[in-house]
Amino acid sequence: MSATEHSLVEVEFSDSRLLATLEEAFGDPSRFDELAFGLIAMELDGTVAAYNRLEAEFSGISPGRCIGLNFFTDVAPCTNNYLVAGRFEDEADLDETIDYVFTLKMHPTRVMLRLLKAESAGHQYLAVKRR
Repeated sequence: MSATEHSLVEVEFSDSRLLATLEEAFGDPSRFDELAFGLIAMELDGTVAAYNRLEAEFSGISPGRCIGLNFFTDVAPCTNNYLVAGRFEDEADLDETIDYVFTLKMHPTRVMLRLLKAESAGHQYLAVKRR
């Protein structure tokens, strides 16, 4: 880790600079495993670019099974709706936290989702915090 990089261990789900911090760390997506919440990093078209360890444990889906697939249609179709996928598609800049219930491959599970996207960023992110 270079002097300009900092650990992601202390980065909080509610951090006001979360999008910028994630973009800075994207050069080494394995650093996302340091986060204390689940994270899916996507290209702007919804293709999964990184999937952290905690999200893999939570969902039961390994990163190797989802990298390169469309998150909304191929990995988690329960998010392919106006609340999640539609927001990413419709908004150029997005920082929204919503209550949500995951239903795919698990019993209904309440989570908090943080949808992050900026026109100037190269990626969009879905942060997942169990409730």
